[in-house]
Amino acid sequence: MAVEDRSARKVVAGYFLSLDGVAEAPDRFLTGWDEETDASGAELIASQDTVILGRRTYDEWAGFWPTSEIEPFASFVNAAPK
Repeated sequence: MAVEDRSARKVVAGYFLSLDGVAEAPDRFLTGWDEETDASGAELIASQDTVILGRRTYDEWAGFWPTSEIEPFASFVNAAPK
């Protein structure tokens, strides 16, 4: 009987990047947000149970997510361990 190793977990990365690799200020280059984008985001967060953030990202987002009403993001990010 094989023993399943449960110590390793899958890491999923989600990025907002422009075509030229810029990762800051996505509100400046994300001009077309549609149902397909929403569905892709919902699928991504449905596969996660924990969020890993760098210090700067945490500092920038910590003031946003507790009051966010953007679903399903708000429910997910508020409940997930960080």
